[in-house]
Amino acid sequence: MHSVSHPVRRLATVLTSVGLAALVATGTVLAGTPVTAGWRDHGYAGGAFRPASDKPESKLWYTDEGGGNVQWWGGMFRFSTSPPLSEFRIFKLSADKSTWSPTTTIVDRRDNTHGDYLWDEASNTLYVASVGMPNTTSPFAVPATPDDVRIFRYTYAGGVYTQVGGSLSYRAIAGTGSTASPAFRGGAWSVTLDKDSSGRLWVVLAQAHEVRYSTSDDNGQTWTPIAQLPTQGSNTINVGAMSDSDIASVIAFGNGSKNTVGVMWSDQDNLPAAANNGYYFSTIAAGDDPTIGANWSTDKLPNGGLGNIYADNHINMKATSDGTLYMVGKANTDTINCATLKTRLLTPLYRRTAGGVWDAPRLVGTAGDCETRPQLAISEELNTIYVFLTAPNGGGVIYRKSAPLTGPNAFDFRGPADELVKRGVTFIKSSTETLIDDASTTKQEVTSASGIAVIANNLINRAGTNLKYYLHNYMALPASDSTAPSGTVAINGGAATTSNQNVVMSVAATDSGSGLSLVRISNDSSVDGNGRLNGADATTYTYTNPIAWTMTAGLGTKTVYVQWRDAAGNWSGVASDDILVTADTTAPNPTSAVNYTLFGSGRFGIPVRITWPAATDNVGGSGVKGYMVLKSVNGGPDQVVTPLITATGISLDLPNSALTYRICVRTIDNADNQSVRRCSVPFKTVSVSESSAAMHFTGTWALSNSAVYVGGKAKVSSRANSTATVSFRGNRVGWYARMGPAYGSARVYIDGHFVKTVNMHATVIADRKLVFTKAWSTVGNHSIRILVSGTSGHPKVVVDQIFYLQ
Repeated sequence: MHSVSHPVRRLATVLTSVGLAALVATGTVLAGTPVTAGWRDHGYAGGAFRPASDKPESKLWYTDEGGGNVQWWGGMFRFSTSPPLSEFRIFKLSADKSTWSPTTTIVDRRDNTHGDYLWDEASNTLYVASVGMPNTTSPFAVPATPDDVRIFRYTYAGGVYTQVGGSLSYRAIAGTGSTASPAFRGGAWSVTLDKDSSGRLWVVLAQAHEVRYSTSDDNGQTWTPIAQLPTQGSNTINVGAMSDSDIASVIAFGNGSKNTVGVMWSDQDNLPAAANNGYYFSTIAAGDDPTIGANWSTDKLPNGGLGNIYADNHINMKATSDGTLYMVGKANTDTINCATLKTRLLTPLYRRTAGGVWDAPRLVGTAGDCETRPQLAISEELNTIYVFLTAPNGGGVIYRKSAPLTGPNAFDFRGPADELVKRGVTFIKSSTETLIDDASTTKQEVTSASGIAVIANNLINRAGTNLKYYLHNYMALPASDSTAPSGTVAINGGAATTSNQNVVMSVAATDSGSGLSLVRISNDSSVDGNGRLNGADATTYTYTNPIAWTMTAGLGTKTVYVQWRDAAGNWSGVASDDILVTADTTAPNPTSAVNYTLFGSGRFGIPVRITWPAATDNVGGSGVKGYMVLKSVNGGPDQVVTPLITATGISLDLPNSALTYRICVRTIDNADNQSVRRCSVPFKTVSVSESSAAMHFTGTWALSNSAVYVGGKAKVSSRANSTATVSFRGNRVGWYARMGPAYGSARVYIDGHFVKTVNMHATVIADRKLVFTKAWSTVGNHSIRILVSGTSGHPKVVVDQIFYLQ
């Protein structure tokens, strides 16, 4: 028994923002904040790295509280500065499903770890396997915090988890941690565990180019040293960066009992040959000796016509009570920005029948859908399978796709492969957290009593505009669902006429049962024997609203037909709307004004933002398609900046030269008619560098040379009360600076009057940041003075460039 009492140790990193400093006392209820879809939860600053990951793992579980009531729990990271905490704890979801609250139960105080949480209802026991991040030190070194696999066990009663062996006790699995002699790189990107019908506990991970396992036959008291899965043989797997390393996962399953153990792994290392790449699955009967190779059987999963690129390092498995196994993975078919080869299978769903046969993969998502890190949830009550995914690749929004397990709609998650992007129903989304990733849910079957809870984490970006927060959402489930969704249809918002066959369909719908899944649109009212639209142009989408659609060509009245399907496979009746298509030869209205200001960061020129109010088309026109933006330099002819933009603004990176600009905008309708120009007032751009005679310095300033600065140079000061001053004639002024851990505050004075204190302290370096702007309604004589505050511990202030417009 390793019984550890950790002293308070140095926190790994500082908070990512002042706002996260609110995470303080243990046990504090951190109320969830509603976002676009779901709730934003507490921050996970400190040393945690993507704590809701990894793909095979489950962070959530629920307990049966009696009387048909369940309670959701989660293994989540907790960070605070007062008191100093940086650890994983058990969290409890509120009755209204909006808030995760920390309990007093600690799991792993190693902050840079990932865990898999297994709830055993029969024994009221929670098992957690946790492992440190892979050791990638160069040159090799044993990390100060051990990175081995550790098993934590808790009994549960009366809403309280009690750790077996005492607080902070664990069992370490020998051979999984980094060692100096012999030199061994420990840790792993993920670890999974399960318990079979014999009572044996299994832990599986990918490490040292091997699929490795350990077992315990005494309820987790002792564990066998880590060993290679016998069936892997000499066919190595990839180990390296997160995006390249192969992974492995374990599941116990069977018909009526978990009498079979399965180990799935990915192989994408092209060794000993590319033909050996793929997904592999080995099984053994519960209770059999795993060291004997003959006790195992192994399958290589079908490649779905993708040859040697059908297995990426994404695995998530669930099973139904009849022994049917499901695995959602990912193929190596990504393309840059998902812009090409869009119809290729990217997200496959595999089914292993109760008889042990693997079907060909079903289509969950295409390369064009650009989805990643899929997670499964299965409701046997509804005969339905749900898939939660991130899109786009790299973080953004968590979507939900769903389909029946049997019947004519079985495994139809999006319709056939096509060029269209069909990401699913929005499940977790925020306007401020825009890099949401790593969805995770429970290993358990979901039911009408439990519903489905899903957590995710937002990733931090280099600029520091996305911060480290957990987010979550919850959906209730019925015990059965035979009722179809209901919805309404409107073409172009219910307009009576249009002059363009390209329209926008409003297809708003609701479903109080298994949840909206698909919407189908056609220009033809014909249906098949199941009442589903089946015209030649009938197209299935994952439910979203609105949807762009093309009607049949020609003038006259056009009718579009729509119907909806839920996750359980119930199709609604057909709804429709019509619109009169007429010719459009009339130009749209111009925008009412064109404005300019200093706005934007990270550029090497002068950052100017051009905006204009949205324009309208004439009554009965084809509608506004977008805008053409033009510029004139020093009174010269118009030059096209962009021939068509749908937004009502554009950012320009103008040269660091004293030039006069006039920016004009034309409105373009869907019939390609153009309005007259609407132009800005001419304005002159001026850039004042650190070497310009127009910039005056007092105090102590040093010249810094770096390619990150505009012109390769900037002035830097750490001395309080040092100043930089520029006098100018204009109506806009801005200051480019550098932000980062070593940088502090400065006071800004305009025309001799204090205006603002600018804080340039940040956890990550950010260059060419427009940290201050000021605008006036008319051109006049002004001055800007920057006074260094001399912030304790991080006093630096950079004056990279001063811009003004006149």
